[in-house]
Amino acid sequence: MQTLLERSLDLARLVLRLGQVRRVTRHPDGEPESDATHSVMLSMLAYGMAHEACYPVAPDRVALLAMVHDLAEAYVGDTPTTRGLDPDARERKERRERAALAIVFEDLAGFPPLLELLREYEAQETAESRFVRFVDKLLPKLTHILDDGCSLRAQGLGIDDVRESHRAQGAELRATYPELTGLAVAFDEFSQASEERLKSCL
Repeated sequence: MQTLLERSLDLARLVLRLGQVRRVTRHPDGEPESDATHSVMLSMLAYGMAHEACYPVAPDRVALLAMVHDLAEAYVGDTPTTRGLDPDARERKERRERAALAIVFEDLAGFPPLLELLREYEAQETAESRFVRFVDKLLPKLTHILDDGCSLRAQGLGIDDVRESHRAQGAELRATYPELTGLAVAFDEFSQASEERLKSCL
């Protein structure tokens, strides 16, 4: 039986690892965004948006799910998807993340409520978990606006590439989450704003 200190150290190690994961998205000063920053941003945005009448989800549950949504990346890192993933690459990503989740489940064994949250998010069966995954796709657009498209340009992407990426991603999200029409509208708005920002900076 682990002590509270031992359980807390397992959790602390996991979160510190998450904070060391660097994403392809960047801060306005050009520094890479960390997975920890991304998770806090998602938690706050999803919580705020969940209070709007058009989204029948529990805001507190949404915020908690967002905090744990990327914990597997503490062990496998972030996979850039701006250019999309072919079926083989998607399968490799999912396989790596499944293996990482097994380790994360061990790290969180001392805190069953956190395990429950992560399992709920991964199952994608509740309105809250689906809402969080969709809102997660909005965040890169915000960072692209704030960094003047720096991370997009660093990946060799031009305005036509970004528009096609947004078009494909938007279609996939609408097909996967047909109930979240309000988020689909937000996706289009955020995408267009990031495209305009990139275009103005080229």
